[in-house]
Amino acid sequence: MKKTHIILAAMLMFSITGLKAQFKYGPRMSIGSSNLGEGNSLIGGQLGLISNGELKDRFGVQGEVLFSVKTGYKNFESTNPVSGSTATYRTFYTFTYIDIPLYGYFPLCDHLTCLIGPQIGIVNKAKSRTTYGNVDVKEDIIGAKAKAGIAAGIDINLKSSYKFGLRFSTNGGDALGGKSTFVGLSLAYLLKW
Repeated sequence: MKKTHIILAAMLMFSITGLKAQFKYGPRMSIGSSNLGEGNSLIGGQLGLISNGELKDRFGVQGEVLFSVKTGYKNFESTNPVSGSTATYRTFYTFTYIDIPLYGYFPLCDHLTCLIGPQIGIVNKAKSRTTYGNVDVKEDIIGAKAKAGIAAGIDINLKSSYKFGLRFSTNGGDALGGKSTFVGLSLAYLLKW
C-alpha cells in the first residue's frame, strides 16, 4: 500500500471520529528517548497533528499523524588478524517515520486520561553513520519498511487548551528493519471544531 493511501485513510478516520462527538484537533510534539532495536538509545522527536473525538463521558478516540525522528547507536569491536589488537567503532542510526497511532482513551481520574491502541510506522528514510578513528562512513539502510506496533500514553487534563502527557510507542520487526521504540514527553494544543 502506498504511503499516500495510508495517510489519506488516517485523515478520513479523523473526520469520522468527529461525527457524533465533541471534536478537537491541533498540533502535537514530543521529545524523548528512542531506540532502533539492538543498541543504545539516543534523543528522538515527533511532530504532527492530532484529532480527538470524545464519544461519551470522557471516553473517546484519538488519531494522530506524526513525523518522527528516531535515533540510536551500537558499539562494535573488531580484531586485527595480523597484530591481534582490538579496536572499537560506533555506528549511529537515524530513521524518519510517518507514525499513525489510533488511540482509545478513558479517564483514570479527573485529571488523568489513559490512551492505548495500535500504530503503524512507515519508514521514510533510514541511514547509518559509522565512525572509526578519523574514518566516517555514511550509508542508506535498505529493506526498512512499514511495521505495525502499539502506542500508549497518559495525558494530564488541564482547563486550558494545552495538553501535557507521556507517550510510549513501539513498532515490531527485526532490528534495523523497521523496529523502534519511543518514550517521551508530549505537548499538544487542542482547538474545538
